[in-house]
Amino acid sequence: PTAAVMGDPEFLFGTQLLEGVKGDIAEVEKQIFTVESASYPEDEKASPESIHLRMHQVPHMFLVAFDGPAVVGYICSTRSVEGTLTEESISHDAPSGKNVCIHSVCVAEQRRRQGLALKMLAKYKEHLASLGKDVCERALLMCKQNLVELYTKGGFTMVGPSPVVHGADQWFEMKMDF
Repeated sequence: PTAAVMGDPEFLFGTQLLEGVKGDIAEVEKQIFTVESASYPEDEKASPESIHLRMHQVPHMFLVAFDGPAVVGYICSTRSVEGTLTEESISHDAPSGKNVCIHSVCVAEQRRRQGLALKMLAKYKEHLASLGKDVCERALLMCKQNLVELYTKGGFTMVGPSPVVHGADQWFEMKMDF
């Protein structure tokens, strides 16, 4: 990977991070949880244990953006055999699943509204497409109404209101087919 230049993030997948390219993985996971905690209300954020499991179970689906040693954003996912998001499909990783369930697209507060989320989504989309349809047929995510435009710009299309209840707000399911 090339080094970050003038504030451009360095993108690394969990497979690289588990090899120690950014030092202690526990410290990286701690920074990821800090970004997660600043991005979601208490009743919606992932636990440190969930982040750890996703990093270790599906490292090739865990993208982290760095500015030097600092985590400034990330996308993490699991896989599902279901073609839509359900409580079941987002509760665990199904290694044979060809549907990627994106759990988080988070950007550190100081880097928001600078295009980083779209850069991460572009990198992630490129990565998923490179895996081929035998591995990834579609990416799915849930978002709140205020983020629909962002994900539409990132290449997702609206499916509709999600039946999944996660916190107090209504979520909308979006998808990207490969």
